Amino acid sequence: MATLKNEQPHDDQPNDQPGSVQPIARQVLTRQRIREESAKPRTERVYIEQWQCDAIVRVMTGAERDAYEAEITGTRVPGKGQTRVLNLANIRARLVARCLIDDNGEPLYNWRLPADLDELGKTDAAILDQIFTTASQLNGITERDIEELAKNLPAEANGVSGSN
Repeated sequence: MATLKNEQPHDDQPNDQPGSVQPIARQVLTRQRIREESAKPRTERVYIEQWQCDAIVRVMTGAERDAYEAEITGTRVPGKGQTRVLNLANIRARLVARCLIDDNGEPLYNWRLPADLDELGKTDAAILDQIFTTASQLNGITERDIEELAKNLPAEANGVSGSN
């Protein structure tokens, strides 16, 4: 019987090596478990020394991350049909606005409101970057991910748009 890369041997596959520990049976992911876990998103607190307080950063849903990535690559160039431009304008504020929450889990900013993004974008760059870095790590967004998004755009679309 073949095992998957991360799969432990089953009970019908004895592991007779001295000192070996039999694997613990793992549960299979269910739809109900996904619902339960999604209802309580992971968060991380980051201490903002300059302001002497914690910022609470949450993980995005898969749909929210897809929307964020689409926003980065989704700016159409007027007069160029479906050509898209990599839009890095206010990229930190756009991610932080999606992830920064209060003690009750409510967003501090509305990422759909340009005024909220502009306000957040005017934050001290070092502080904004500290929260952005935490949000990026928590959501598994790397610099390589952004580079991959850019690479998947047509060659003439790899410019940077100055608009949100």
